[in-house]
Amino acid sequence: LMLDLERDNVAELLERWTAYANDQKSGQSVEARLKAVQDQHDAMDAELATLFEQLEAKVQHHNTQNDLLRSVCVALGLEMKAFDEVYGAVQAHRLEMAMEDDAK
Repeated sequence: LMLDLERDNVAELLERWTAYANDQKSGQSVEARLKAVQDQHDAMDAELATLFEQLEAKVQHHNTQNDLLRSVCVALGLEMKAFDEVYGAVQAHRLEMAMEDDAK
């Protein structure tokens, strides 16, 4: 293979070689940026998974608290009902005694 190495050809070859070298550098640079973006994406996925787990734990804690509060409210309701029954019985007894006293 014989190359006609005139000044114009050498300049053109040099330009083409420089362009090729720049493409290779920028190709590596693009790959490095893509890798960095992928790494950042992976880190964000991991952080999101952690936040989701924390949120699930808080929701579970609040559900447990709500269940306990509901149980306490039911128990208080039953206590109030029992108190009302006892209070009603006491009032009925007092009324009976007052009526007996009035009858005497």
